[in-house]
Amino acid sequence: QALFENLSALLDSAAMDESENEIVRLELVERVRSALQQYATKFKLDGVPKEDMLALYDKVSSAIYSIETTVDTTEEKKDRTISLLDDTKAAILSAYDTKERGKQ
Repeated sequence: QALFENLSALLDSAAMDESENEIVRLELVERVRSALQQYATKFKLDGVPKEDMLALYDKVSSAIYSIETTVDTTEEKKDRTISLLDDTKAAILSAYDTKERGKQ
């Protein structure tokens, strides 16, 4: 659960800080998004509630859309993260729907 809390704090601080460099913000948001997708089942097993996972996912989504890009390379990074949002949410939902018979 410590990893989840650290990711959440990182997103709240540096990634949401508009005075921070856009490439740094994009990288941080992508790292958090990637961890949510890769470790969804681990976070569930660690006791992170589904609601917390979805709340952090929503923050990632809001953050990536809020970042103003100024050059093609950062626009591409932003677009890449945006393109992976659906798969990330699907991974979270899949992890939490496993072994929860009768719940949708």
